[in-house]
Amino acid sequence: MKARNISVTFNVDVDDSRPWFQVPKSIAGLLALRSGDAIAVSVGTPEGEPLYHGLAKLDFHAKSCKAHIGKRLKKGDEIRVTAFHPPAGTVRDR
Repeated sequence: MKARNISVTFNVDVDDSRPWFQVPKSIAGLLALRSGDAIAVSVGTPEGEPLYHGLAKLDFHAKSCKAHIGKRLKKGDEIRVTAFHPPAGTVRDR
């Protein structure tokens, strides 16, 4: 059987300290991503209004994995994120 693209959807609040959002480490692990890698995301409101579709850069810290997108997010807002493995050539070579 040929591998399929995996996507995961989750709701999260935009960080208060910076306009970033946390990606659960389990999702980053599922997609085999490391700090500095890009992850493809669709970001919207919980009601489904689209806010951003594109790439986010991952930044791993001791306790969390954060993603920053070029579009500014409003601190404290709840967002719905669908994360999936980015297109070939986007993630750095292993």
